[in-house]
Amino acid sequence: MNTCGVRTGDQSLQNQPNYMVEIPIAPLHNKFNPLCLLGKRKDHQGWHTENFDKKVWKNEIVQATLADIRDAMILSGPFKYFPFWCLDRLLGLSIQAKYYEQGKIIGHKLPKPEQIRIEDNPPEYKRSKRFYVFAELLLLKNNPQYGYLWNLILAQLTEIPVRAVSSINRRFSENKMQKIPHG
Repeated sequence: MNTCGVRTGDQSLQNQPNYMVEIPIAPLHNKFNPLCLLGKRKDHQGWHTENFDKKVWKNEIVQATLADIRDAMILSGPFKYFPFWCLDRLLGLSIQAKYYEQGKIIGHKLPKPEQIRIEDNPPEYKRSKRFYVFAELLLLKNNPQYGYLWNLILAQLTEIPVRAVSSINRRFSENKMQKIPHG
């Protein structure tokens, strides 16, 4: 299989069969930006990946990173936090933080026919009920030196009030529908 990407200037080949696309490392070197609290996050723009799935990774770096994530899940003594979702993003960004070198190619994306995606919430649809911040706190626990990760978490924290109001509205709507007599 051949490779293409931004580094070589031939990313247009990504839709051709037998081409894996190079995935540049996430821009973890970006500085902390307190404006993220106002919803002004722009440091995540550009060609990179955060999620682990549908990529080709080296087994030894995945295993070493999984050990770091496992250790980060220990809150105190026997108490552990295990995120119910977002583990693919947690693993993808943890690998990149552990082996960070600016401009490095961190993995390859397979051609579309080879990608397998089985989930209820595909990325082309608006996400619902997924909240990354708790898994991302594990990222920050292991990698507090990266402003990009602080910006990521701050942007998520700004969603808490919006999600709370949305959840309350949803509950009221459901209760209202249950009280309407059918028939």
